[in-house]
Amino acid sequence: MKPAKDGKKLWKRVTIKVIVGDKTMHHQFVAPAQRGYSESDIEETLERVIEYLDQKFPVLEFKQVKLSENAFNFIAVGPRIGAQNEGRTDRVGEDVSSSNGSVREAGPPNRSVAAGK
Repeated sequence: MKPAKDGKKLWKRVTIKVIVGDKTMHHQFVAPAQRGYSESDIEETLERVIEYLDQKFPVLEFKQVKLSENAFNFIAVGPRIGAQNEGRTDRVGEDVSSSNGSVREAGPPNRSVAAGK
């Protein structure tokens, strides 16, 4: 892929896998002809995926694993902390819902896709 006019790298595809138990959902986003995804486009795509996972799986916590600059896995690691209390308040009216996001980043920053681990 040719670099952008400002010299930044572009990617033709962004690959995202969502792994929940023994099921794997594979999503590949392909840029239109003569276009590519920049780093900011990839970040926006990841934000949309995180919002989707929060809506689709509100009680699960996911770990984000960066495989390469344009490939990511989201792996369900168990129930979200405080998911059983979500939306409930305690006696004095304070919200006891977990304020933590449902996605956490894990793994070494330069993990090789070919390693298969």
